[in-house]
Amino acid sequence: MGLLIQDSVAIAIGILACLAIARRTSTHKGRLPPGPTPIPFLGNVFDVKAAAPWVSYAEMRETYGDIVYTRLLNMDMIILNSEEVANELLEGRSRIYSDRPYIATIDLFGWEWTTSLARYGAMFNTHRRLYHQVFRSEAALTYRPKQLQKAYEMLPSIHHNPENYAGHFEAFAASVVMSVVYDYDITSYNDPILHAAKRALDLFTRVATPEKAALFGAFPFLMKLPSWVPGLGFKEAILSKKYVKDMLDMPYQYVIHSRASEWDCTVIHGF
Repeated sequence: MGLLIQDSVAIAIGILACLAIARRTSTHKGRLPPGPTPIPFLGNVFDVKAAAPWVSYAEMRETYGDIVYTRLLNMDMIILNSEEVANELLEGRSRIYSDRPYIATIDLFGWEWTTSLARYGAMFNTHRRLYHQVFRSEAALTYRPKQLQKAYEMLPSIHHNPENYAGHFEAFAASVVMSVVYDYDITSYNDPILHAAKRALDLFTRVATPEKAALFGAFPFLMKLPSWVPGLGFKEAILSKKYVKDMLDMPYQYVIHSRASEWDCTVIHGF
């Protein structure tokens, strides 16, 4: 009898969840961009490769154009498949396209602080104001000497180890940013702070997929399950938060220890 009751409750919850998704997906307002036809309840889950969703979205461009609509469970997604369209909508029309949908995985994996994933609000406006002050086109010109310096430093590394050119360019890009923001010099791709950042980013992009965000968005109660439940990425989420903490703390601690007695600290802001 107990099992029968549990099965009945599980079925009832499943039916309610399906009805909620069906209601959500049937109340679209306005026209949507072209895209593959979603199936009931699941949307376009089977149209997107879970291991490499970006490949699926790039392939959709050939059929549907630069702006593609997909739905994963109850999450509507607009895919921008060209730089021109992204600049036009996100830069040229930023007043109406500044907000972002709630993404359940950013809190779960420790990335709620990052500007690129933040929803419109006080934190986003503060970040945008700071970015405008120190990274607008005119201000960015003051960083050109530092960029040239780091480019010259990169050339010998490419000459001595051309096979790892991708790593050298990663170190170059990171060295410019870390030098400008934290006055910290990255001298090679083996730098510990660069390694911490790569480790955090690699894990997040690998496990915090849009498909997983759609799953948690459709069924929020899943995030309340014990961490030992397999298949939902809870163990990776714990590890991700540790990696993110290391990525943020290491350059901050460098500044604290190296500039503690100086009043002219050149740090802009630890984004």
